[in-house]
Amino acid sequence: MSAAGGFTFAGCVHAFGGAGSADSRLGLVTFALVAADVVQCLANAALVGGVVAISQRVQWRGQVAALLTSSGLGYIAQGGVALLLYVLWVPAGLGLVGGLVFTAPSLWASRWSLAQYGRQARAREGTLAALVTAIEVRSPSAARHTAAVANLCGQLAEELALPADEVDMVKTAGTLHDLDVLTVDQGRHGHGHGTGLAPTRAMGEVTFLAVARPALEFQRVPFADGTLPKSAAILAVADGYILARDGDGTQEALGERAGFAAVRRESGTRYDPSVVDALGRLLRRARP
Repeated sequence: MSAAGGFTFAGCVHAFGGAGSADSRLGLVTFALVAADVVQCLANAALVGGVVAISQRVQWRGQVAALLTSSGLGYIAQGGVALLLYVLWVPAGLGLVGGLVFTAPSLWASRWSLAQYGRQARAREGTLAALVTAIEVRSPSAARHTAAVANLCGQLAEELALPADEVDMVKTAGTLHDLDVLTVDQGRHGHGHGTGLAPTRAMGEVTFLAVARPALEFQRVPFADGTLPKSAAILAVADGYILARDGDGTQEALGERAGFAAVRRESGTRYDPSVVDALGRLLRRARP
């Protein structure tokens, strides 16, 4: 990854360099740094996406798209710090030490922003973990079903090359789709197949949970109705397939092949065909 960026910078300087004014040299360095930064960002996404695609047997294109949409702009923006260091070091004449002193606040701000993101991510994970634990205490079978649905939701979203924030949102919806088992009157033999509106609306007070509301409220709307958001379509397919594959207290487990066949029979009416096709690709890659 570093070599890709370094060779890009060197290639730009070699191809377009030469004698010229200070302004033209600064323009050349700026162009070369931006080009190197973009290439390094793409190389990073391609390599990390490849590792995840191979290890988790998911689509490489979706992984690359998720990385670029979640961190691509921030990654490229870091090149601005390198450009600022060069400007202070050479054109401004402050030297290496002076350049580092004046760029230190930018580096500190980047570090602080990354730390804040990490704290927020841990807080979200802790909140979801607490809700999952509550579901598990109330109904262990619902907790197992929820974990399987959430995992499949994430895989389907990545297979469909959704942006990283939408992948996280769909996984959150999968984690919360059985939230109605926490109510006193479950009414579904201890296992809720689709969250009731009362628990779903209660999530509106928590910002990162509220983004999952459309998926939760529309997951029982048939695809043929024409109003189904993609997140709800993914959740519907994941929930329907896991329920058909594993069964519950009122439905016999069909297994992987028969479970997928049951979902495919309702493709275009109850389920979104594009999501059903994505599920089929995932299952084919998972088979030995």
